Amino acid sequence: MGEGDLPKILIVDDHTDGQRLMEEMLRTLPAEIHKVSSGTEALGVIVCHEVAVVLMEVQVFGLDGLSTAIAMQSNKSMRQPPIIFITEAGGDDATEFKGYEAGAVDFLYKPVHPSVLRAKVEVFLNLYRLRREISNQNAILEERVAQRTAELKTACEVAEAASNAKGEFLANMSHELRTPMTAILGFTDILLSSLTQPENIDSARTVKENGEYLLNLINDILDLSKIESGNIDIEQIETSPYQIIADVVSLMNVKAVAKGLSLDVEFDSPVPETIRTDPVRIRQILINIVGNAIKFTETGSIRLIARLVDEFADEPKLQFDVVDTGIGIPEDKIDKIFKPFIQADGSTTRLFGGTGLGLSISKRLVELLGGKFSVSSTVNKGSTFTISVSTGPLEDARLIRNSAEAKLRVTDNEPSEIDGLSLCNHRILVVEDGADNQRFISFMLERAGAEVTLADNGRIGADLATVASSEGRPFDVMLMDMQMPVMDGYVATRQLRDKGYTLPIIALTAHAMAADRSKCIIAGCDDYMSKPISRKRLLELVAKYAARTNTPEAAIVES
Repeated sequence: MGEGDLPKILIVDDHTDGQRLMEEMLRTLPAEIHKVSSGTEALGVIVCHEVAVVLMEVQVFGLDGLSTAIAMQSNKSMRQPPIIFITEAGGDDATEFKGYEAGAVDFLYKPVHPSVLRAKVEVFLNLYRLRREISNQNAILEERVAQRTAELKTACEVAEAASNAKGEFLANMSHELRTPMTAILGFTDILLSSLTQPENIDSARTVKENGEYLLNLINDILDLSKIESGNIDIEQIETSPYQIIADVVSLMNVKAVAKGLSLDVEFDSPVPETIRTDPVRIRQILINIVGNAIKFTETGSIRLIARLVDEFADEPKLQFDVVDTGIGIPEDKIDKIFKPFIQADGSTTRLFGGTGLGLSISKRLVELLGGKFSVSSTVNKGSTFTISVSTGPLEDARLIRNSAEAKLRVTDNEPSEIDGLSLCNHRILVVEDGADNQRFISFMLERAGAEVTLADNGRIGADLATVASSEGRPFDVMLMDMQMPVMDGYVATRQLRDKGYTLPIIALTAHAMAADRSKCIIAGCDDYMSKPISRKRLLELVAKYAARTNTPEAAIVES
């Protein structure tokens, strides 16, 4: 029990006969008895020892019993053992009241009956033992909790380190996989623009289609990883559901027509002109679902149906149904299609291909957008995939009651202005360590009329930019790869900005994780382009920033 195995009884009496009498009465109890003759001595024992119960004569020499109890009560740092006062029979009520007020738990009147004394003391000894047992158990529990907390902290640190390692691995793998895709898809586009023989055009298109398939697979794996780690970005911006539908139909209609299927859009109810959501993610979800419907449908049609549900609820939803006339899914296999890398049936993969990632990602994205994803299906008749997403508040939203009002525009066949875009008289510095990407980017820029200078790493690029500016011939735009040997793009950009370099720097990176854009902007880049680089995006972005730097003024202010 901390100070020996037995609880302690403290007897406070200035008469030795009284001390011996009470000690004799308590001799049979399993306790260690301490005897003192004054209140002052009693306080000293209580300070030094843990006492189970105090038997105190009210009238003792020096500091009397009541004063001793009051002194104990007023000292909050002192232990507060229970006090049983012993006093002469016939005492007045005022004394008893003061005793209880001072903290006494009981009064015994002389002559004290031995069995009564033992019974009352034994109650407090049992209470003391119980408190000690609870205290010991609490100590054991606290030790276990502390140990478990330390183990959990270690486990969390290990898990966090593993998550960071996984994120870093995925970022690096993204860079290594996406970087060559720039050259593969880019040079395939160049080939397609120059080939004339049908068999060569078919071969180049096959290369492009498979390159795009591989890129989509890389993006799916990265999306799944970001969702699982909680690092995926979900925007909430004003967007038109009609334009989202138009974009999806524009992209997927070519595939539907190629299989002899019709792709129809229907509106079952008035739909808000604008909602607050993430248009990129909704578009991604619908493209995946419609793409699956086309893949698994040989004859018939695909219908994309939109309706507003729970319009007057706290959280209204926009619902999309994708209805096909395809092969259908057995009821016992529906749950499986939402698991990563799993399809309803192994034979499905052999017949139709695919990784089984799309629906798993789509379901999780739908949930992040505040909605639900469900499927109903009949084998050999078709399936209906239903998703809903939160619309945000609709108080000021205009509900369009006729689909014709939506003015759906198909973007696939819009004429491109890229072919007529000119970068003549503009000097572009391309800082990129990959020889294939250097050739592709240079070809695109030079074809648009730009004068291109190449640098293999950030140090060379920063030196060239500094010298060009000091000579009064600054580069109009710098394209900076962010992951290079010797000196990467982040360090090179920061060094240039620290020197006062003010001209545009556009980041080129194959990293596609959540914080990559902000990391580039924080380093000092004006904009960001993710690999594989789109020819259209490349030329539009360079032209945009080149137009802002028409004056050949120096761009370096030496510190």
